[in-house]
Amino acid sequence: MGNFARDDSLSSPSRSPNSSVESPGLLFSTIPLIEMVNGLNRYYAMLKTFLVTPGVIRYEDLVQLRRRAAQVDFGTAPFGRFQAQLRLAIELIRLGRRSEGFKLLSQVEERLPILSEAQETQSTAIVYGLWLALVKASSGNLPAAFETMQRLIVLIPDQAIGAKLVTFFQGINNVPLREVSLTL
Repeated sequence: MGNFARDDSLSSPSRSPNSSVESPGLLFSTIPLIEMVNGLNRYYAMLKTFLVTPGVIRYEDLVQLRRRAAQVDFGTAPFGRFQAQLRLAIELIRLGRRSEGFKLLSQVEERLPILSEAQETQSTAIVYGLWLALVKASSGNLPAAFETMQRLIVLIPDQAIGAKLVTFFQGINNVPLREVSLTL
């Protein structure tokens, strides 16, 4: 599954060169869990930079992003809606509509456990949960990001990956390691 931010329907010749719809580039794509965990620092830095960089989004692009985020998932791309919802949430937060963006993030988080029940999609659901936690952290909601990570850690079968997650989120959240449970 490719990155929806590269969708040709959002790229037009009349598009503003400063448009923020394509700015995050690789963000919110489906990647292997280990690659996501190894790139947490980089993705976190990219998201933080994106959120503080002024940008322009055309109204039509925002409307199209809202429509994509509201679509029902199709069988071939069950995480396409998550991509669109995460993208819309970060755009809303960036545009100063924090309460609307965080409300959308809450809705995304409520739906993640449903998709993670299937064994073949569990790793992908964890990756999207990590994207969700990174968006929360990069927008300044560190306690919520840490809580999301703690909910995800019980789904991760590899303790080494779990330990990397704890170390990363503990570091950005300044939470003493003894408060974190690694029980799997």
